[in-house]
Amino acid sequence: MGAEKIHYAVVDEIEESTYVVLFDEGPKLHLSGNFLPAGTKEGSVLKITIELDEAEKERRIAKIQDLQTKLLDRTRGRK
Repeated sequence: MGAEKIHYAVVDEIEESTYVVLFDEGPKLHLSGNFLPAGTKEGSVLKITIELDEAEKERRIAKIQDLQTKLLDRTRGRK
């Protein structure tokens, strides 16, 4: 994969099922609880790793190109 970056954040508050997450560097995000580990609550400290995934990027490009080819073939009357 690629280089990764690690950040820390704290869950500042929970509004219904939306978690307000404050990064140490300043940005604030509103995230669905689906993105967070079970047991996350107000005051929880999160370790967030962000990394590039070139293999996934290439897989997605290939999938889009395949769909484009299929759509173009359909518009030209080919199956």
